Amino acid sequence: MKRKVVIVGIALLLASSLPLGASATPVSQAEVTVEPEGIWGLYPNVIAEYIKIPGYQEPHTPAEFNHIYFMRYRYDTGEETPPPVKAVIIGQPGLHSGQGVWYEFASQMVDTGKGDIEFWVIDRRENGL
Repeated sequence: MKRKVVIVGIALLLASSLPLGASATPVSQAEVTVEPEGIWGLYPNVIAEYIKIPGYQEPHTPAEFNHIYFMRYRYDTGEETPPPVKAVIIGQPGLHSGQGVWYEFASQMVDTGKGDIEFWVIDRRENGL
């Protein structure tokens, strides 16, 4: 029961973060930057991908600012396309911080999960401006 509550809570959080009329963006439109040698050598089996996807196109905001950025930490299975995972943990930085503060915790979680866990850290909008 507890697992269903968490999943429903995350779904509601994500749904409420989209403006009315917004739709999901296909991942194929994402710009991905990959750290190929693992996370700075400390976690050689963890790959960090900084992903930029188009966001809601707010008409009163310049188009170059309508993007969502997040860091995806995943386990390096050696496969070109990573296999499905059992869990995705989503982190949201607090005030005056960015996705980099989650590096150590996210890397440890992914490394411990050995391919069963991904960790996504949503970057604050102002960090992409």
